[in-house]
Amino acid sequence: MDVGAIGSESDGGVFAQSRLSELLATQQANLPQPEALSRATNRSPLHYFLVGDDAFPLRNYLMKPYPRWCLTKEERIYNYRISRARRTVENVNAFGILANRFRVFHMAICLRPDRAEAVVMAACVLHNRIIRCNSSRTQGDQEAPVTHELIPGSWRNDPPLGDTFASMTGNTATRIAKEQRNILKDYFASPEGSVHGKRT
Repeated sequence: MDVGAIGSESDGGVFAQSRLSELLATQQANLPQPEALSRATNRSPLHYFLVGDDAFPLRNYLMKPYPRWCLTKEERIYNYRISRARRTVENVNAFGILANRFRVFHMAICLRPDRAEAVVMAACVLHNRIIRCNSSRTQGDQEAPVTHELIPGSWRNDPPLGDTFASMTGNTATRIAKEQRNILKDYFASPEGSVHGKRT
């Protein structure tokens, strides 16, 4: 967990200063080794990656959409698929579940910064403990395989605990990251990588 960034700082700026960003950049994040998208093709192996929006830099471990002007059909498909992945992650986002459980996150925390950090860290530790103890009961949101609609997870029905007892620099894309994004674009636009039952 990385807690304590200034609220006005951009998501990209917060990420750039995080320990996770440092581990990813130095290849110490313990990600799996690169793999081909499919055994049926001879495409180059791709790095495992996170998905982000325009606030983040393009890296081989962090894919983001193409800029939104003069896009080809394949680039629009790629952008849709990356946005769809982000939407799925956001629908199961840890903060939404955390805030549903601990209502202190529905408003400004009126404490000194060091105490607010302690509250956030304590809530995260308790939240993770609750998930481990109730893993069979707490389920995240899912996406219907055919219609691609959101299926709300069981966490949305959990009562909040209060009822029962809140600037990026170096944003230059690397050559490898651009190549990886292009490979993904071509794959998503191909019959093999298409989403069945969905028109683009």
